[in-house]
Amino acid sequence: MTNGQAAPSGTSLAQLWASLMFLGVGWNLMFVTSTSLLATIANPAKRARAQAIRETSIWVVVTFSALSAGGVLAKAGWSTVDLIVLPLLLIPMVTTLEYALSKRTCPAAA
Repeated sequence: MTNGQAAPSGTSLAQLWASLMFLGVGWNLMFVTSTSLLATIANPAKRARAQAIRETSIWVVVTFSALSAGGVLAKAGWSTVDLIVLPLLLIPMVTTLEYALSKRTCPAAA
């Protein structure tokens, strides 16, 4: 079960806790992974600036999301919130997959 399955499946306290647990674990895994990926691909001279831009971008998006989610939830419900989030999940998934595939070496070339 994931956060995407736990959140819309009901409104009980147990489902809320499960949803928040999955959200927290996913957030921490993505946060640590993005930090380590940035450290490996950024130019050492510009690494601090890239990290600052990444941090600022993350917290601006988090703030906007937190402020707007309540309004969307109140007007349109959980289904709409989930539909808005799903396309946004594809961005880090595709980016990470692309990075992983670019680092993969071809066995014939080795």
